[in-house]
Amino acid sequence: MSACIVPDAPQFQDPPDPPQSVPYISSATPALGSFVPIPSGKAHFAVQVTDPDTTVTLHYRWVFDYPPFSSTTRPIPESTMPTSVNGTPFAFDLGCLTINPASGSNSSVNFELIVADRQFLEQPPPGTDPNHILDLTDPAGGHVVIASWSVLMPCPVSQ
Repeated sequence: MSACIVPDAPQFQDPPDPPQSVPYISSATPALGSFVPIPSGKAHFAVQVTDPDTTVTLHYRWVFDYPPFSSTTRPIPESTMPTSVNGTPFAFDLGCLTINPASGSNSSVNFELIVADRQFLEQPPPGTDPNHILDLTDPAGGHVVIASWSVLMPCPVSQ
C-alpha cells in the first residue's frame, strides 16, 4: 500500500510593524541652547521638527520660565500640527505682552518648545515629579523633543 504525504499548509502572517519613528529637530533659530538677549522686548524663534512617520500628528507647547515648574512658569496651551515630508515648522514671537510675566526681571530664564508625538498629560501620574508635567506624554510609546534657550527679557512688572 502506498501513502501520500500531505504537507502542512503554509503559515502566513503580516510583517511586524515598523519601529516607531522619533521626531528630531532639524534646524532652529536662534541656535539651540544659546543665550538670547531681548532688549527690545520681542524676539522671533523658529524650529523645524522632522518625523519620518508623516502620519503622526505632533503635539507642542511653548513654555516660558521652565524648567523647573514654578509660579512664574508660563505655558502656552497645547496645539497640534500635522507632520510634513519636509519637516514641520514651529514659530513664536516672544515678547512681554505675549507671556505676561508675573514679575519684572533682569535675570535670564529658560524658554522652551516641547514637541511630542503623543498628547501631553494634564496631570502627572501618581508618584511622578510634578516639575515634569509639561514634558510628559501618553506613556504608550510617545517621544518628546525639546528646543531650549536662555533668554534675558527686561519686562515690566505685570499688574
